[in-house]
Amino acid sequence: MEETLQRFRAWLEAQDRSPRTVQAYLSDLAHFARWFAQTNGRAFSPEAVTPTDVREYRQWMVAVQGLTPATVNRRIAALRAFSAWAYEAGLIAGDPTDGVRLLSEQPRPPRWLDRRQQAALRRALERRLEHAELKARLARLEGRPMPPELVWARRDAALVHLMLNAGLRVGEVVVLEVGDVDLRERSGRVTVRLGKGNRRRVVPLNGEVRAALSAWLAVRPIPSTSPAGGGGVAALFVGRRGQPLGTRAVQRVVAQLGKVAGIEGLTPHVLRHTFAKNLVDAGVGLEKVADLLGHRRLETTRIYTRPGERDLERAVEAIVAG
Repeated sequence: MEETLQRFRAWLEAQDRSPRTVQAYLSDLAHFARWFAQTNGRAFSPEAVTPTDVREYRQWMVAVQGLTPATVNRRIAALRAFSAWAYEAGLIAGDPTDGVRLLSEQPRPPRWLDRRQQAALRRALERRLEHAELKARLARLEGRPMPPELVWARRDAALVHLMLNAGLRVGEVVVLEVGDVDLRERSGRVTVRLGKGNRRRVVPLNGEVRAALSAWLAVRPIPSTSPAGGGGVAALFVGRRGQPLGTRAVQRVVAQLGKVAGIEGLTPHVLRHTFAKNLVDAGVGLEKVADLLGHRRLETTRIYTRPGERDLERAVEAIVAG
């Protein structure tokens, strides 16, 4: 089984599946293998699976486990991918998932911040920056070094504004280099060299994010260029020891700022979704939104046209009793 999983992993990676998808499919396959062994009293193997097994597994997930259609369908998709690999590898003569229908599900829009929440987040950033600027001013008057609070307040503000105003994924943010950002007085842009699927794109930067990035670069604790002759890389966002900031560190920063703003469970992806929703609400065409987000298919972008929970609440509140 372990050898089979490793070969399936290699096939998924060769298909340019994201690391997250690869891990999810392997976990889903392991889940099915356990169910298969318990139900049939024999070890799981690709050639032993029948369409009846797949249909019974689908029914068991719904009736016994009470899983949502989205989760059930994802696990069936993992089995389909595994069957496609097994067929290509000559391990099975036919696909046992053929003819097994997915469950119908109501498409749900992603979570984004409404205008009130966005304002609360901006106020939290402003208050933190004002407090840090005041400490820095007092330090200058007293001849003391600049306090570190100002450095990290500016870094975190730049992080949030970059995701909120440019829609970058957290994985794209952490690999940015200083040279990927082009800031000018009236314009700016960031080059995403390693987007999803290794796709490259250039995203314009508005005034808010340009100001935040300029303020951060002015206090960034290591030089804005690689050491001479060192061949190193100047990461745009760094931690307290000068090392490139990692994904989990960015997630922690965003979650903590969200709590200060009264927004529980704030994530970098919510900021990205908010950027997309703001564009759609402003009347920007889906083709442009897709390009800015780095979406390969327009259908992926179309989900932002669906009303969110707050949109529906406002619609109901607009009804005036006769």
